[in-house]
Amino acid sequence: MSIYTLHRQVRQLDKTFCGNGRKYSTGDVLFSGQGKRIVLGQYIAEGGEGSVFAVHLPSETTLVAKLYHPPQRMRWREQKLQLICSRPIRSPCVAWPRAVLYDELRRFVGVLMPRVDGVPLGAFTSHAELLKKQFPLWT
Repeated sequence: MSIYTLHRQVRQLDKTFCGNGRKYSTGDVLFSGQGKRIVLGQYIAEGGEGSVFAVHLPSETTLVAKLYHPPQRMRWREQKLQLICSRPIRSPCVAWPRAVLYDELRRFVGVLMPRVDGVPLGAFTSHAELLKKQFPLWT
């Protein structure tokens, strides 16, 4: 046996489509994994993965719902988000997912997370000059 023996098998991502094909809008109702009713507020933005809506829940910080576009609603993404939500991080600097969102038939559609304002770090990480200009004290 070689010292370079692979000790773990690589698992394939489950690419099963698990959501519905519906697009959502303000006023639509979704549910958390625990059955909490989530009403979508004002539309905020749309990107390559999905759309973002404001959500206001009593006794919570300002939250948003990130709803994935239908082709992005894959089983592996739902499973990843369930794992992330099971290991909470509470920081005003991190938009860590709080709950996976489902439709009325318990089909995966998105994630509930804190709303944060700032600059996406990914826009600067590959450009040293931009990173230094935006975050001059970061070493």
